[in-house]
Amino acid sequence: LTVLMPVYNAERHLREAIDSVLNQTMPAFEFIIIDDGSTDSSVAIVQSYQDPRIRFYQNAKNSGISFTLNRGIELAATNLIARMDADDICFPNRLERQYAFIQSHPDGALFSCWVEEITEEKEPIRVEKYLPHEYFYNLPFAFLLYHPSLVFTRDAVKSIGMYTVPYGEDYELVWQLSRRFKMYHQPEVLLQYRIS
Repeated sequence: LTVLMPVYNAERHLREAIDSVLNQTMPAFEFIIIDDGSTDSSVAIVQSYQDPRIRFYQNAKNSGISFTLNRGIELAATNLIARMDADDICFPNRLERQYAFIQSHPDGALFSCWVEEITEEKEPIRVEKYLPHEYFYNLPFAFLLYHPSLVFTRDAVKSIGMYTVPYGEDYELVWQLSRRFKMYHQPEVLLQYRIS
């Protein structure tokens, strides 16, 4: 399993995000972190970690999230890639629970879970608990998924050209994947999604 996290000027919440990944109950994974030209202390924060699971890269210049994610997909050593953002918080069992769910749905290429929205100060806002099938059937009208909750197979993502647009890149990726592959939603809250 590969955890892929882009970083851009994320110093305020970055350490909390990194710690939430490194403290997973599932210990075996690689953690690709790519800095996209940060001008704050983000690079120094990442470099302060000595954990061998971290693979840290820096873009030559600020190139945007789609470029950064595509670079991470190419660098990943595994076919299963879990997304993470630099200001969100994984529950300690996130990877273990999602990996078990994925193993029980081997025909899927895209997986997601419920998240808890929180404020900058970690105050709870809400949990949107749609039924699993509603995420697929609502795609023509609304994007109900959260980007850092996604886990996808690299082979499937590469077959559709990976991330192709500079904005709304998560919606476009899911839309294109759902046209050719099965997607599954895990009805379990496994991540805190920070609204800022």
